[in-house]
Amino acid sequence: MRPPLQGVLQIVRFNWPFYATATTVIPTALFLGGPWLQALAAATAYLTLASLAASYWVYDHSDLYQLPWLPAALPTPCCQALNLHAGLDEFTPLLRAHLPATHWQTADFYNPAEITEPSIARARTPGAAPLNYRHWPHPDASLDAVLLLFSAHEIRLPAGRRALFAEAARCLRPGGRLLVLEHLRDLPNLLVYGPGALHFFSRQSWQESYPGLTLNREQRLTPFTTLFILEKPC
Repeated sequence: MRPPLQGVLQIVRFNWPFYATATTVIPTALFLGGPWLQALAAATAYLTLASLAASYWVYDHSDLYQLPWLPAALPTPCCQALNLHAGLDEFTPLLRAHLPATHWQTADFYNPAEITEPSIARARTPGAAPLNYRHWPHPDASLDAVLLLFSAHEIRLPAGRRALFAEAARCLRPGGRLLVLEHLRDLPNLLVYGPGALHFFSRQSWQESYPGLTLNREQRLTPFTTLFILEKPC
């Protein structure tokens, strides 16, 4: 069970420079006055409140972390599964509790030379085995499922994401599945995150990233999050 407001509080903690700036900009602009400064204060206030409201919806209010969407997304049978993250792992304990018959592995592909977002460094929870996302230690066709939940977008270069997905395709058995959960650079996210939505990738960018896999289906889990269910052809 996640504590109340855990998601929103984590967002604020990991991105505290933005919120500290916002709490300075808004009263300063209002105090100095003038139409442009008032517009700046209004825009900053809107983006601050809208982003926190959307984060609350996704990470605290929705049933995302209760995993009702998971069983239908996984292949049958699913005996060997790997959860990959970029340093912050909120899902492995939930996955193990939800599907105890599956052998869940977890690995951390965080590389400070490539993943330079300061919020990621602040969010890190040590403990998982490190993994070079370009060269996995797993044998060919040894996994039934690979999960990338709110993590794959941290690999910013298209070639890097293609390498990550190519390794997933190599390690999956025929009929195995890769689950990719992400925010998209789309209208709902732009409306609530503003320029922050540029940190996400478009649907087309993801569709260009998975050589060797086919799209089984795409599913909206909330208005702001999309699950891509990719499958290795038999």
